[in-house]
Amino acid sequence: GSTFTLTLALDSAVRNARFFNVHISFDTTVIGVDSIVPSPEWNNGGPNFFFWKDTTAVDSVSHLPVWYIDLGAAYYGAVYHIDGYAPLATLWLTAKQPGATVAYFHSQIVLDANSVPVLHEVGNAIVFVCPTQMAFFGDFDHTGNLDIADLTYLIAFLYLSGPPPEPSLL
Repeated sequence: GSTFTLTLALDSAVRNARFFNVHISFDTTVIGVDSIVPSPEWNNGGPNFFFWKDTTAVDSVSHLPVWYIDLGAAYYGAVYHIDGYAPLATLWLTAKQPGATVAYFHSQIVLDANSVPVLHEVGNAIVFVCPTQMAFFGDFDHTGNLDIADLTYLIAFLYLSGPPPEPSLL
C-alpha cells in the first residue's frame, strides 16, 4: 500500500525536443498506477498537450495481468529547450504486494524541432516491492518494537516449547 514515484527524464544527450512518446508495461499484481503528471516544462503555456492512456491485458508468456501505458506530449510551434537533465513526467505508483516486476519501456521516442528522432530505444528496469516491516535483532515476536513481549516470546521458546524466532536462532 505504500506509494512511490517514477520520473521519466531525458539525459543531457538530447538538446531540444518537440515530442515524446513512451510505452511502458509491468505486472499489475505487484504495482499499480495512481496518476501520471507531466513535468511543468511540458505543461506550461502555449498550445501544448500531454496524454496518457492505460490498458490492462494478459501477458502471452507469463499469463499474468500486465498494465500497458502510452504517454506522451508535444509542443506546437515552440520547442522544449533542454540543456542537461530534463524531466518529462512523473508516475505515481502504489505497491500492491511484495514481489518484483520488470518494467518494459517499449518504443521510447523523442523528436527534435524538425521532427527528427533524436532518441529511439527500448529498455527494461526491475521494480522490487519489499515488505515495509523490517525485522531487527531482538524483535522476537516480529511487532517492529523492542519490548517485554520479546523477552516473553524468547522465554516461551527456550523453556516452554514455544514457536522459534524467525530467523531461527538454532
